This record gives sequence, structure tokens and C-alpha cells, in this order.
Amino acid sequence: AYWRSWRVTDVPGSVAGEPAGFSAIAIECVDGGLVDGFVCRNIRINGGCMLPVFIRADRRMNRTTGARRGSYDVLRNVLIENVSGHVLSAVPSIVSGLPDFRVQNVTFRNVHLISRGIGSYEDLHETTPIEIANRTPLAGMFCQALPAHGLWARHVDNLKLENSTFSLDTREAVVFEDVK
Repeated sequence: AYWRSWRVTDVPGSVAGEPAGFSAIAIECVDGGLVDGFVCRNIRINGGCMLPVFIRADRRMNRTTGARRGSYDVLRNVLIENVSGHVLSAVPSIVSGLPDFRVQNVTFRNVHLISRGIGSYEDLHETTPIEIANRTPLAGMFCQALPAHGLWARHVDNLKLENSTFSLDTREAVVFEDVK
């Protein structure tokens, strides 16, 4: 998939000062899917969403039989490039897999994002995101208060940040858990 220019502006149904949607960029792999070689570039985010980038690997089970739906479980080789702007909440970008279904080879290149600064450093570090699996990925699935304001990543192999900045908050800009 490739988007050349995409703008989050004047979102229908939005209320002034509040996010209108979950994510500006959402890349999700569930149900035994295969996502490989995804490029997303030249994007300007002008508020209107809860978080800028949401990349999630998960497994949903068939609700009737409890069986797996697919057999691949691959989310790899993702490039997020030339993305800038701001979001209206304090939720950071998220890259998250599972201990046995890891996101692989994600690069943030020339990404410059500003988030709304709320919450104290101490308050937000008391929240440890729980491990959530076997459900539909949603931008707010971990909690509102994550320990980073720019990027939070867990269960990821080969995550690269090149010429990227995250600003405006009292928390850490970037927090990694089980990331190589």
C-alpha cells in the first residue's frame, strides 16, 4: 500500500478541540494475516485524531469455534517516512506485537510529531500497559496514559528511528519494552 499525500483536516463530525478519529495511520495484522513491505510517506497530520501512528500485530480467534483464522502471523518491513504534525490527545504512537508474534523491521524516518502535554511524569509512570491479545486492535486498547508521549513500542524486532522527533510533554519521548 502506498499513499502519496493524505491529510487529516476538517474531519466530518469532529468537535473543536477533540479528536475525531482513532489513528491518522493504522497498520494492523490479525487473523493470521500477512503484512509485508508497507510504505506510508508524505503525510501531514493536523489534529483530528487520538494518536498519529498505530501499528499492531495480534491474533483474534474465531468466536464460534475458538480456532485461529489464518496461518501467516507476519507484520514486517514497514516504512513511515516524512510524517509531521500534531494530535489532540496525549496518547503516543504505538508499535506493538505479542511475545510470540513480534512486529519486525519498522522504520520511522523524518517523522516529527507534537502531542498535547497532559499528565505528570509520576502519574503516568504508575501505569504499566497490560498485555492484551486475541482481540480487535484499537488505538486506545492499552490505556490513555502510556509511559511515553512520542512513541511506545513493545515486542518489536529491528525498530529504527531516523531523524525523528517527538515533542511537548513531561513524560519520556520514547519508551521501549522488549524491543530489539
